[in-house]
Amino acid sequence: MSAHILIVEDESGIRQLITFGLAEGGYQFSEARSLQSANLALNEAKPDLIILDWMLPDGNGITLLRELRQRKATAKLPIIMLTARSAEEDIIKGLDNGADDYLTKPFSVAELKARVSALLRRSNEGKPVTLTYEAITVDTDSHEVCYNGQPIELHRREYQLLTTFISQPGKVHQREQLLEKVWGEYADVGDRAVDVAIRRLRKAFEEAGYDLPLTTIRGVGYKLDKISD
Repeated sequence: MSAHILIVEDESGIRQLITFGLAEGGYQFSEARSLQSANLALNEAKPDLIILDWMLPDGNGITLLRELRQRKATAKLPIIMLTARSAEEDIIKGLDNGADDYLTKPFSVAELKARVSALLRRSNEGKPVTLTYEAITVDTDSHEVCYNGQPIELHRREYQLLTTFISQPGKVHQREQLLEKVWGEYADVGDRAVDVAIRRLRKAFEEAGYDLPLTTIRGVGYKLDKISD
């Protein structure tokens, strides 16, 4: 799904220019013409990024910026200030109050799109991911592994092996590749360590009543079977 962007801008011509560029970039968007309508939009759904004007009919964007940074749900929400206020002290004020980027009018639509893309990319880096495979779920933030909602206790090596396999089902992983990825390039262990960890991984799921479909490729390594359509 494409990112959803909230545009907080009172000038219709500027909004039209922004929406044209965002639509061209494949983004979804919603529009707000004031602080009040921006708060209403935020109460309905949290966007992935906000493009925020400074001067609005019922106040200024800095007020909204401060409020968003004080709320837990929006403290890290990417925000670009887009304003005619180009003085150095205004730029510093915008950034000091929590703006991630600051672009002055008149502006290039191509530059705005590039800044939106870069900011979204940075905000997604390191974001927690949930991996799934049949009834298995892996929370990469908490490192919690569950089967049918029941926690599965795994040691660090088995956890790393599982996430490697689930990330690429059907791919054959050579023992040497698994050693380097899980134990480290300079670890003083042999192929036998991989086999032992694989056995422990299988056993952990067997005890939960699940036969993990890890196939041994003789003389090569292992693969997690693809889920059939």
